[in-house]
Amino acid sequence: MSDNKISIIIALIGMVGMIAAAIIGAKWGQDNFNIAVQLDGKDVLLKDADVQEIALENEELKKKVQRYEDEMGELESLNEKLNSDLDTANKNWSGAPEVSFENYGFVVNGEDKNVGTENSMVKVNGREYFSKDFLKGMLDEGQSLTVEDNTLFIGPVIADKADLFEQIVMDTEGYVDEGVSETDSFGNEYINALSLNGGESIMYNLKKQYSKLKFTIAVTEYSSIDGNGIVKVKADDDIVYTSPKFNKQTEPFSEVSIPINNCTFLSIIYESDGGVRCLIPEAEVYN
Repeated sequence: MSDNKISIIIALIGMVGMIAAAIIGAKWGQDNFNIAVQLDGKDVLLKDADVQEIALENEELKKKVQRYEDEMGELESLNEKLNSDLDTANKNWSGAPEVSFENYGFVVNGEDKNVGTENSMVKVNGREYFSKDFLKGMLDEGQSLTVEDNTLFIGPVIADKADLFEQIVMDTEGYVDEGVSETDSFGNEYINALSLNGGESIMYNLKKQYSKLKFTIAVTEYSSIDGNGIVKVKADDDIVYTSPKFNKQTEPFSEVSIPINNCTFLSIIYESDGGVRCLIPEAEVYN
Protein backbone atom coordinates (compact mmCIF):
# COMPACT_ATOMS: atom_id res chain seq x y z
CA MET A 1 0.00 0.00 0.00
CA SER A 2 1.37 3.42 -0.95
CA ASP A 3 2.02 6.14 1.62
CA ASN A 4 -0.69 8.33 0.01
CA LYS A 5 -3.30 5.60 0.45
CA ILE A 6 -2.26 5.05 4.08
CA SER A 7 -2.62 8.77 4.69
CA ILE A 8 -6.02 8.76 2.99
CA ILE A 9 -7.21 5.84 5.14
CA ILE A 10 -6.11 7.64 8.28
CA ALA A 11 -7.71 10.86 7.13
CA LEU A 12 -10.92 9.04 6.31
CA ILE A 13 -11.27 7.67 9.85
CA GLY A 14 -12.76 10.96 10.99
CA MET A 15 -14.84 11.34 7.80
CA VAL A 16 -16.54 7.97 7.70
CA GLY A 17 -20.04 9.39 8.10
CA MET A 18 -19.53 12.01 5.39
CA ILE A 19 -18.06 9.55 2.90
CA ALA A 20 -20.75 6.99 3.60
CA ALA A 21 -23.40 9.66 2.94
CA ALA A 22 -21.62 10.77 -0.22
CA ILE A 23 -21.42 7.18 -1.49
CA ILE A 24 -25.07 6.55 -0.77
CA GLY A 25 -26.03 9.79 -2.46
CA ALA A 26 -23.89 9.02 -5.44
CA LYS A 27 -25.40 5.58 -5.77
CA TRP A 28 -28.83 7.08 -6.14
CA GLY A 29 -27.78 8.64 -9.39
CA GLN A 30 -24.90 6.68 -10.92
CA ASP A 31 -22.72 3.63 -10.67
CA ASN A 32 -19.45 5.51 -11.00
CA PHE A 33 -18.84 8.48 -8.75
CA ASN A 34 -16.11 10.75 -7.47
CA ILE A 35 -15.55 11.97 -3.90
CA ALA A 36 -13.50 15.03 -2.98
CA VAL A 37 -11.81 14.97 0.46
CA GLN A 38 -9.40 17.32 2.23
CA LEU A 39 -5.98 15.85 2.97
CA ASP A 40 -3.28 18.13 4.42
CA GLY A 41 -5.24 21.16 3.19
CA LYS A 42 -5.49 19.87 -0.35
CA ASP A 43 -8.48 18.50 -2.29
CA VAL A 44 -8.06 14.85 -3.19
CA LEU A 45 -10.45 13.32 -5.71
CA LEU A 46 -11.38 9.72 -5.01
CA LYS A 47 -12.89 7.71 -7.79
CA ASP A 48 -15.20 4.74 -7.38
CA ALA A 49 -12.34 2.24 -7.89
CA ASP A 50 -10.14 4.07 -5.39
CA VAL A 51 -12.83 3.98 -2.75
CA GLN A 52 -13.36 0.24 -3.25
CA GLU A 53 -9.63 -0.45 -3.07
CA ILE A 54 -9.24 1.71 0.02
CA ALA A 55 -12.19 -0.01 1.63
CA LEU A 56 -10.59 -3.42 1.03
CA GLU A 57 -7.23 -2.25 2.29
CA ASN A 58 -8.91 -0.70 5.31
CA GLU A 59 -10.45 -4.09 6.10
CA GLU A 60 -7.00 -5.70 5.84
CA LEU A 61 -5.58 -3.02 8.09
CA LYS A 62 -8.32 -3.65 10.66
CA LYS A 63 -7.53 -7.38 10.55
CA LYS A 64 -3.83 -6.66 11.11
CA VAL A 65 -4.64 -4.36 14.01
CA GLN A 66 -6.79 -7.12 15.53
CA ARG A 67 -4.03 -9.65 15.00
CA TYR A 68 -1.52 -7.32 16.67
CA GLU A 69 -3.90 -6.86 19.58
CA ASP A 70 -4.27 -10.64 19.92
CA GLU A 71 -0.50 -11.10 19.81
CA MET A 72 -0.08 -8.33 22.36
CA GLY A 73 -2.54 -10.17 24.64
CA GLU A 74 -0.57 -13.38 24.25
CA LEU A 75 2.67 -11.54 25.02
CA GLU A 76 1.13 -9.99 28.12
CA SER A 77 0.00 -13.46 29.30
CA LEU A 78 3.48 -14.85 28.64
CA ASN A 79 5.02 -11.95 30.53
CA GLU A 80 2.78 -12.62 33.52
CA LYS A 81 3.78 -16.31 33.49
CA LEU A 82 7.49 -15.42 33.26
CA ASN A 83 7.13 -13.01 36.17
CA SER A 84 5.35 -15.71 38.18
CA ASP A 85 8.10 -18.24 37.36
CA LEU A 86 10.71 -15.69 38.36
CA ASP A 87 9.00 -15.08 41.69
CA THR A 88 8.88 -18.83 42.33
CA ALA A 89 12.57 -19.21 41.42
CA ASN A 90 13.48 -16.35 43.76
CA LYS A 91 11.56 -17.95 46.60
CA ASN A 92 13.26 -21.31 45.97
CA TRP A 93 16.65 -19.68 45.79
CA SER A 94 16.07 -17.93 49.10
CA GLY A 95 15.67 -21.40 50.66
CA ALA A 96 18.87 -22.80 49.13
CA PRO A 97 21.61 -23.78 51.64
CA GLU A 98 24.54 -21.50 52.31
CA VAL A 99 27.67 -23.37 51.22
CA SER A 100 31.30 -22.33 51.65
CA PHE A 101 34.59 -24.20 51.26
CA GLU A 102 37.79 -23.75 53.26
CA ASN A 103 41.30 -25.22 53.14
CA TYR A 104 42.14 -27.07 56.38
CA GLY A 105 45.32 -28.84 57.43
CA PHE A 106 45.29 -31.98 59.59
CA VAL A 107 47.55 -32.67 62.61
CA VAL A 108 47.21 -35.70 64.95
CA ASN A 109 49.11 -35.62 68.25
CA GLY A 110 51.56 -33.14 66.80
CA GLU A 111 52.10 -35.13 63.60
CA ASP A 112 51.22 -33.34 60.38
CA LYS A 113 49.14 -35.71 58.25
CA ASN A 114 49.70 -35.57 54.51
CA VAL A 115 46.15 -35.01 53.30
CA GLY A 116 44.71 -32.85 50.54
CA THR A 117 43.95 -29.46 52.11
CA GLU A 118 42.19 -27.74 49.17
CA ASN A 119 38.45 -27.49 49.88
CA SER A 120 38.98 -30.04 52.67
CA MET A 121 36.16 -28.54 54.77
CA VAL A 122 32.72 -27.49 53.60
CA LYS A 123 30.29 -25.51 55.73
CA VAL A 124 26.58 -26.01 54.94
CA ASN A 125 24.19 -23.73 56.82
CA GLY A 126 26.79 -23.32 59.53
CA ARG A 127 27.51 -27.06 59.95
CA GLU A 128 31.04 -28.23 59.15
CA TYR A 129 31.88 -31.32 57.08
CA PHE A 130 35.39 -32.66 56.52
CA SER A 131 36.77 -34.62 53.61
CA LYS A 132 37.18 -38.38 53.49
CA ASP A 133 40.98 -37.89 53.58
CA PHE A 134 40.65 -36.57 57.13
CA LEU A 135 38.87 -39.74 58.23
CA LYS A 136 41.51 -41.89 56.58
CA GLY A 137 44.17 -39.93 58.48
CA MET A 138 42.61 -41.05 61.79
CA LEU A 139 42.68 -44.77 60.95
CA ASP A 140 45.19 -47.15 62.43
CA GLU A 141 47.70 -48.71 60.08
CA GLY A 142 46.08 -51.48 58.06
CA GLN A 143 42.54 -50.25 58.62
CA SER A 144 40.40 -49.43 55.61
CA LEU A 145 37.54 -47.00 55.04
CA THR A 146 34.70 -47.97 52.71
CA VAL A 147 31.35 -46.40 51.83
CA GLU A 148 28.67 -48.87 50.78
CA ASP A 149 24.86 -48.62 50.76
CA ASN A 150 24.93 -45.24 52.53
CA THR A 151 27.00 -46.71 55.36
CA LEU A 152 30.58 -45.79 56.30
CA PHE A 153 32.64 -48.86 57.23
CA ILE A 154 35.95 -48.60 59.10
CA GLY A 155 37.52 -52.01 58.75
CA PRO A 156 35.93 -54.85 56.78
CA VAL A 157 32.57 -54.37 55.07
CA ILE A 158 30.14 -56.49 57.05
CA ALA A 159 27.12 -57.72 55.14
CA ASP A 160 24.43 -60.17 56.18
CA LYS A 161 25.64 -60.06 59.77
CA ALA A 162 23.93 -61.90 62.60
CA ASP A 163 24.34 -62.17 66.37
CA LEU A 164 26.11 -65.46 67.09
CA PHE A 165 24.26 -65.77 70.39
CA GLU A 166 20.93 -65.87 68.51
CA GLN A 167 21.94 -68.93 66.47
CA ILE A 168 20.89 -72.50 67.31
CA VAL A 169 22.93 -74.07 70.13
CA MET A 170 23.72 -77.68 69.21
CA ASP A 171 25.75 -78.66 72.29
CA THR A 172 27.58 -77.38 75.35
CA GLU A 173 30.35 -78.89 77.45
CA GLY A 174 30.56 -77.92 81.11
CA TYR A 175 28.55 -75.21 82.83
CA VAL A 176 28.30 -72.53 80.13
CA ASP A 177 26.48 -69.33 81.10
CA GLU A 178 24.54 -67.78 78.22
CA GLY A 179 22.87 -64.34 78.17
CA VAL A 180 24.43 -63.22 81.45
CA SER A 181 25.02 -59.70 82.75
CA GLU A 182 28.66 -59.39 83.81
CA THR A 183 31.36 -56.85 84.59
CA ASP A 184 34.89 -57.41 83.31
CA SER A 185 38.14 -56.86 85.19
CA PHE A 186 38.36 -53.29 83.83
CA GLY A 187 34.90 -52.30 85.05
CA ASN A 188 33.06 -52.56 81.73
CA GLU A 189 29.50 -53.80 82.13
CA TYR A 190 27.86 -56.14 79.63
CA ILE A 191 24.46 -57.74 79.11
CA ASN A 192 23.65 -60.90 77.14
CA ALA A 193 27.24 -62.10 77.35
CA LEU A 194 28.71 -65.59 77.12
CA SER A 195 30.72 -66.74 80.17
CA LEU A 196 32.95 -69.87 80.29
CA ASN A 197 35.27 -71.58 82.72
CA GLY A 198 38.32 -73.53 81.63
CA GLY A 199 37.42 -76.74 79.80
CA GLU A 200 33.99 -75.49 78.72
CA SER A 201 32.74 -75.02 75.16
CA ILE A 202 29.63 -74.25 73.15
CA MET A 203 28.63 -75.33 69.61
CA TYR A 204 26.33 -73.40 67.26
CA ASN A 205 24.59 -74.53 64.07
CA LEU A 206 25.20 -71.88 61.37
CA LYS A 207 23.73 -73.89 58.47
CA LYS A 208 26.65 -72.91 56.22
CA GLN A 209 25.32 -69.35 55.98
CA TYR A 210 28.34 -67.31 57.17
CA SER A 211 31.98 -67.07 56.21
CA LYS A 212 33.53 -64.90 58.96
CA LEU A 213 33.41 -64.35 62.70
CA LYS A 214 34.26 -61.42 64.91
CA PHE A 215 34.08 -61.32 68.70
CA THR A 216 35.38 -59.64 71.84
CA ILE A 217 37.24 -61.39 74.67
CA ALA A 218 37.44 -60.17 78.29
CA VAL A 219 37.94 -61.60 81.78
CA THR A 220 35.32 -61.43 84.55
CA GLU A 221 35.96 -59.17 87.54
CA TYR A 222 35.89 -62.13 89.98
CA SER A 223 38.67 -64.03 88.20
CA SER A 224 41.92 -64.84 89.96
CA ILE A 225 44.88 -62.56 89.37
CA ASP A 226 46.90 -65.70 88.70
CA GLY A 227 46.38 -67.99 85.73
CA ASN A 228 45.91 -67.57 82.00
CA GLY A 229 43.45 -68.63 79.36
CA ILE A 230 43.10 -69.03 75.62
CA VAL A 231 40.07 -69.21 73.31
CA LYS A 232 39.91 -71.49 70.28
CA VAL A 233 37.40 -71.38 67.42
CA LYS A 234 36.56 -74.57 65.61
CA ALA A 235 34.73 -74.58 62.24
CA ASP A 236 33.36 -78.08 61.70
CA ASP A 237 36.52 -80.18 62.21
CA ASP A 238 39.17 -77.45 61.82
CA ILE A 239 40.63 -75.07 64.43
CA VAL A 240 40.55 -71.74 62.58
CA TYR A 241 41.59 -69.42 65.43
CA THR A 242 43.61 -69.57 68.64
CA SER A 243 43.84 -66.45 70.77
CA PRO A 244 46.97 -65.21 72.52
CA LYS A 245 47.17 -65.99 76.24
CA PHE A 246 45.25 -63.54 78.42
CA ASN A 247 44.61 -62.98 82.12
CA LYS A 248 42.84 -60.63 84.51
CA GLN A 249 45.29 -57.84 83.66
CA THR A 250 44.62 -58.10 79.92
CA GLU A 251 42.39 -55.38 78.53
CA PRO A 252 39.36 -56.56 76.53
CA PHE A 253 40.30 -57.11 72.88
CA SER A 254 38.47 -57.91 69.65
CA GLU A 255 39.24 -60.24 66.81
CA VAL A 256 37.72 -59.70 63.34
CA SER A 257 37.55 -61.50 60.02
CA ILE A 258 38.16 -64.94 61.47
CA PRO A 259 37.51 -67.30 58.51
CA ILE A 260 34.86 -69.88 59.40
CA ASN A 261 34.46 -71.03 55.81
CA ASN A 262 30.66 -71.35 55.73
CA CYS A 263 30.84 -74.14 58.24
CA THR A 264 27.83 -75.99 59.54
CA PHE A 265 28.97 -76.19 63.16
CA LEU A 266 30.95 -73.47 64.93
CA SER A 267 32.46 -74.15 68.35
CA ILE A 268 33.96 -71.75 70.88
CA ILE A 269 36.35 -73.60 73.20
CA TYR A 270 37.92 -72.10 76.33
CA GLU A 271 41.05 -73.48 78.00
CA SER A 272 42.54 -72.15 81.25
CA ASP A 273 45.18 -73.17 83.76
CA GLY A 274 42.87 -72.12 86.58
CA GLY A 275 40.98 -69.26 88.17
CA VAL A 276 40.36 -67.16 85.04
CA ARG A 277 36.78 -67.02 83.78
CA CYS A 278 36.39 -65.94 80.13
CA LEU A 279 33.77 -63.44 79.12
CA ILE A 280 32.64 -62.99 75.51
CA PRO A 281 30.33 -59.93 75.54
CA GLU A 282 29.60 -59.88 71.81
CA ALA A 283 30.06 -62.07 68.77
CA GLU A 284 28.85 -61.73 65.17
CA VAL A 285 28.96 -63.92 62.09
CA TYR A 286 28.84 -62.36 58.63
CA ASN A 287 29.86 -62.63 54.99
